Amino acid sequence: MRKEYLLIAGAQILIGDLLTIIGVFLRWGRFSRISGWYIITTRIPGNLSVFLVLIGGIIAFFGGLALASALIGNWTLSVKRGITYFLWLGLFIAAAGCMWNALEYGGMPFGLFVSWLGNCIALIGLAIIEFGLFPLKTKMRKVKPSI
Repeated sequence: MRKEYLLIAGAQILIGDLLTIIGVFLRWGRFSRISGWYIITTRIPGNLSVFLVLIGGIIAFFGGLALASALIGNWTLSVKRGITYFLWLGLFIAAAGCMWNALEYGGMPFGLFVSWLGNCIALIGLAIIEFGLFPLKTKMRKVKPSI
């Protein structure tokens, strides 16, 4: 793929990761003004799921920064592949935290929705980079020459 498209997908990953982190600081209570950060810093039950979303977003954001520097520089494909594994890990942790909170407490408050949306945006950008840098390998059939 062209380098410009990969850089756009890298920017998409960074924007999605920032939305995932910003969503933690928005309203997470369905009928109250309790933010996710308030849930983490106090003894309100259910803070582990919000903490997972925050940690996953931070891991994925730093992985996105590393991938952006790898795309701008001339790093090898094996290093870029290792960075994408780091991104997959962060996105998986954040998605697990979002799903855990949605299933445990029901509904999707605004902060959880923003975190989930950011995670999905980053996931789409990561899929574009995965298939752009590392295309699927197909086996080629050996054709016998005809005489």
